[in-house]
Amino acid sequence: MFFLSSTIYNLFLSNSVWISEVIVYAVVLCLIFLLRWIVNVAIRKFNNHEALRSIVNWVTIYGALVYTLLYFLDADWMTREITSVGKVEISFFLVIVAILIISFAHRASKVMTKYLLPRAYSRYQ
Repeated sequence: MFFLSSTIYNLFLSNSVWISEVIVYAVVLCLIFLLRWIVNVAIRKFNNHEALRSIVNWVTIYGALVYTLLYFLDADWMTREITSVGKVEISFFLVIVAILIISFAHRASKVMTKYLLPRAYSRYQ
């Protein structure tokens, strides 16, 4: 039992730099989402545009994901090779960036189809 508690202490509590980094990361993420909430309240109060709220939500989520990627970029687990295909080394960072690109293209096409193209369709009918 003593070994387990000393191991937990050595892993988490003895390294105050690790704790301060987690606190900074969590505070910045909370500030990002607090800013999102403030902007959404202002949008609802002044002009209730669903498209603008959608863009704010999109920027918030992708901003948090990009912040997470940049914050953990120096971490060994983020850039470590998972596998390789030919001469290309696949890492967690590469997989996450690929997912971000694909989801960005999907969301951009969805927004264009929902908000921009109906006006063009009605104009040319």
